[in-house]
Amino acid sequence: MRLGESNDSLHIARLISSGCGGSSLGFGSAPFSRVTTTSFSSKFFLTSFILRAKPVPVMANLDDKEPVAPEKPLATPHDTYVYKMLSDPALAAAEFKHVLPKEIGAEIEWDILEQDTNRFSDENLDNHYTDLLFKTKLRGRPIKLRLLLEHSSYDKPFELLQALRYQVEQWERESKEKKEAKDKQHRLTPIITVILHHSETGWRGRPRFVEYFGLDEDLARLLKPFVVDFGIVLDDISKVNTEALIQRPVQPTVKLMLFALRFARDVARNGRTVLLDELPKMVPVIEEVLQGPNGWLAMRVFLVYVKAVAKVSEADVQTSLQELIESRLHPEMLAAFKQLEEAQRAYREGQRKGELKGERAVLTRLLTQRFGGLTPAAVARLESATLAELDAMTLRVFTAATVDEVLGGP
Repeated sequence: MRLGESNDSLHIARLISSGCGGSSLGFGSAPFSRVTTTSFSSKFFLTSFILRAKPVPVMANLDDKEPVAPEKPLATPHDTYVYKMLSDPALAAAEFKHVLPKEIGAEIEWDILEQDTNRFSDENLDNHYTDLLFKTKLRGRPIKLRLLLEHSSYDKPFELLQALRYQVEQWERESKEKKEAKDKQHRLTPIITVILHHSETGWRGRPRFVEYFGLDEDLARLLKPFVVDFGIVLDDISKVNTEALIQRPVQPTVKLMLFALRFARDVARNGRTVLLDELPKMVPVIEEVLQGPNGWLAMRVFLVYVKAVAKVSEADVQTSLQELIESRLHPEMLAAFKQLEEAQRAYREGQRKGELKGERAVLTRLLTQRFGGLTPAAVARLESATLAELDAMTLRVFTAATVDEVLGGP
């Protein structure tokens, strides 16, 4: 199953940005701390995030650093999930360190890695790609380095052509800047491209650009010095098992994201989504996510992504997560969860009362403007009305002939 509807992507984007102004989530920027009542989600959050589209109040401080916005709206839930998660340099650095050759990783200044403010604006960019550009330096050398992270969620011919467009656009930008600055050092920044891929078939593309030319061995040896050629670092998780994802030296939130990308679209022969069968193995990771910074938000994004992408009912995901999480929680964690659930219930009740008060005030004003002062009986009727009744009364206020007809009409 593959979804590409922009509504799902927009929902996840709004979900992630709700309460944090679109800022970077900062899931990997703080160390894991001992569980407290404000550092992780509650059972209520886990079982209700799937059902509720409205944002809930932020219960942890979020990183204020603004990520670089994509040039155009991201078209799939996969793109949105990857872009928002890996825009955080700390999370992206862990992914880069895992996939890059060790000898290259050892030469990179990881502590100064930051997202590049430059954006790619080629009109031909395929909206199934997520491009993230980072910049840093090489250790002990005055040489800059850029790392390009691409995400692709289906197999496509000529994927390296996309990476070449990115590189050329960046180099053209650099050359223009050097010319304007009258920089006589005609040097461009090397760019290493990493592609994070997941699809039903797995990566079937070429590892090097020169292979697109279809040259035989003799011609390749003869022409290679004079034609375009570069390679990419491929992270194809299409066939990676859950155990391998858990063992990755990346933050728990990234493990959870990779797990969702890997299994959400897989369906077993019995028609059951593979993600649900694999979910029990991820419980230790989920516990780490919940205890980490902004863990409740990471879980909420995970759940909405799974709902958007997987062939699975809301009830299945809800039940599986609730049973798995509750079966593994320590008593003090369960007690804290219950406290948070009570706090959330009180918050919702406060929201409901505020909505009632606001609609009652609007209706009172409309009735007074049209019919004059209200009798005590009419005021009492408004005070006792439910939200649905107030909605119906508001619809009648412009057509009814009397106050009584508004308040008690059919």
